[in-house]
Amino acid sequence: MPLDRAARDREIEDLVEALRPGFRSVLKRFRVPPPDAEDLLQQTFLAFLNQRPRIRNPEAWLTGTLKNQCRLYWRSRRRSLYQAIDATLLEELAGDDGRNTGQLELRHDLDLALGHIPARCRRLLRARYYHGCRGAEAARLTGYRASGVYKVLDRCLAALTRQLASLGFETGGRRNG
Repeated sequence: MPLDRAARDREIEDLVEALRPGFRSVLKRFRVPPPDAEDLLQQTFLAFLNQRPRIRNPEAWLTGTLKNQCRLYWRSRRRSLYQAIDATLLEELAGDDGRNTGQLELRHDLDLALGHIPARCRRLLRARYYHGCRGAEAARLTGYRASGVYKVLDRCLAALTRQLASLGFETGGRRNG
């Protein structure tokens, strides 16, 4: 006998209440900020409501889906950061006429950071930024497949970002201190 709407609502409320500590733990482990955590929970429950008839174990499904939402959240945030770095570096280096002190400092910081990342990443980033090559052209010059160069470029930008941060580099091309 199918449950009436009030009974279904109570069942979902009970499920949410039972899973609340586990959800808090997942969100804390993934370090999702509270406003974004609320969005991820809503997305998880919306997906649950759409898939509910096919779900055998709601607790496991909801927990697993929330973890996947958290992973996607951070992947998206990282990609946005790398794209912002990509655009900023291209703009800074495109205007490099050799006389601007800020651009000379940026070039120095980049050279220093590039010296501490793997050689293949260094070649790819130099092709992309110093020589202004588009993705496919940079891939051809450095031996990567054009279809996978953007994933590799993201990894290389992550390595470069870590190195710049360790040098005290901050947003806007300036060094701390």
